[in-house]
Amino acid sequence: LARGLSLGKSETIGLIVPNISDIFYARIAHYIELKAKEFGYTVVFSSSNENAETEKELIHSMINRQVDGLVIASTQCNQADILRLKKSKFPFVLVDRHYPEIMTNYVIVDNLGGVKNMTEHLLKNGKKNIALITIKSELDAMQQRRLGYETALRESGIDINTNLIKEVDRFNFEAGIKDAIRELTNDSNRVDAIVFTTHYLAASGLRELKSLGINVPNEIAIISFDELGAFDLVDPPITSTKQ
Repeated sequence: LARGLSLGKSETIGLIVPNISDIFYARIAHYIELKAKEFGYTVVFSSSNENAETEKELIHSMINRQVDGLVIASTQCNQADILRLKKSKFPFVLVDRHYPEIMTNYVIVDNLGGVKNMTEHLLKNGKKNIALITIKSELDAMQQRRLGYETALRESGIDINTNLIKEVDRFNFEAGIKDAIRELTNDSNRVDAIVFTTHYLAASGLRELKSLGINVPNEIAIISFDELGAFDLVDPPITSTKQ
């Protein structure tokens, strides 16, 4: 800290993510750390656990530790602190999630286009009754992914059937997946394909389909937004969009 004060910088960057154990955020952390090292910087990691108050505390704590800048995958429920960082001209970049109403530096993926392409892939392969399983969330990324699914269907002249859109609780998604899969495989709602908006939903969904004795992809095809290494171990491998 004393060296940092004398130099006017600590050569440290703070990284705040929702969950460092999530393979997606772990990868982000890994590459940020590699790039920071090239410039002689170290990275301090913390998880907000999708809690806005925790995120706020972490931002304040890292600034007090004299980090030179922040990379934040925000809960999107912390506008006040993001605005405070911007007003104070503190260097920060938002990653994966941003605040559309606040002008900031950010790095995100094309969530809408990604899921739209996935849904179109299924349509081109003859699937007609396509379901969506997603997280119940106000996060812009999740809203965009749902919109991508709906856009692909509308552009193909298919009406949106809300019975085929299942939102599950992100903190209890495995129980929600079980209910969703059973509803989508009953006679009245029988689907021929499912779009999953995250890799962990896809993994849990695949597990549930197999437990019901449903052949993937012959009976029901599945596709995932973001990948898992284990998807390649399934025969045939699970189709996914890489973030």
